[in-house]
Amino acid sequence: MSTITALAPITATPAPAVTNTSRSATASAAPISGSASSTVVRLGEQSEASTRALVWENRMHSTSATLMARNMGNDELSTRLSGLGSELLKQVAYDGADFSQSVQQLPAGAASDTYALQVSPAKISQHGLGDNQIRLSITTTSGIKVDLKLDASDGSIAVEAHSSGKLNEVERKALGKLSEAFQKSIDGLTENPPRIDLAGLTQFDSNVLAAVDLKGQIKIDAKDTQRLEFHADSMGRNLSFSGPAGVASIAVDLSKPASWGSKEQQAGALEHYLQQVDQAATRGQGRGAIIGMFKQGFSALNSDYGSRLVPVGRAKSPTPGRVKIPHLLTA
Repeated sequence: MSTITALAPITATPAPAVTNTSRSATASAAPISGSASSTVVRLGEQSEASTRALVWENRMHSTSATLMARNMGNDELSTRLSGLGSELLKQVAYDGADFSQSVQQLPAGAASDTYALQVSPAKISQHGLGDNQIRLSITTTSGIKVDLKLDASDGSIAVEAHSSGKLNEVERKALGKLSEAFQKSIDGLTENPPRIDLAGLTQFDSNVLAAVDLKGQIKIDAKDTQRLEFHADSMGRNLSFSGPAGVASIAVDLSKPASWGSKEQQAGALEHYLQQVDQAATRGQGRGAIIGMFKQGFSALNSDYGSRLVPVGRAKSPTPGRVKIPHLLTA
């Protein structure tokens, strides 16, 4: 297994300026309705699996639930989360209310009229049980924490959104601006092979949002799982991931904006470091997959540091740092 340890933070050096494809099946779903204990929805004509009735945790209507019904018809397990991250975060940004929903396919040959009477919402709930799990936590500068959880497994999807306090309009708008970035991170992680797309999650308004955390685990096959943990705040960014291709961790210190240099210098420094990664990989015979993911994550964490005022007289000429990538060897 390939392993990449933490890098020294990037410092700028003067230099010249230099999709997730998911197979979605169109589902014609009936409105979410049913008894107080459970809800049954039948999908339109597709495959034998997708025409099974769906049993819901509750009868709450939402665009997220509509997407869940549609995604249950997708052939690939990872695409069960297609569009859900973005929609769930938009939903929170729109009204700030908590939301919980899970859906499960009836077993083949089960009669929906009798099955619905036998299953209670507690047994229908699939929260935290999926082979594919994504969690996004966003903390506002006022101290409110918003948690979004998505689960997908063979025959079930579950989503949940919870806020520790009432969000104001400015906070909801700041959350909404991260909706597409959140979905891109999900789409990248669920691709085969996995891809790291986190740049958008680093570009939040630090006057409104204090920190963004993302955790994910995606089942690749019967024995392999891809895992990822990401954190970003005004002082730094951290990323670690592991899977069949290898293990890597990256840390970026943003506590000294005087060393950042200009946007052109930052771009030049990033290009310089990526070249060193390629050279180290060549020397160490690193696997292409882990090197590709490392470069994607490294670029995302260092592509844009945002803006921060530097006191007059304290700006320093940036000095180039060193990239250290020990143990970059194939198993």
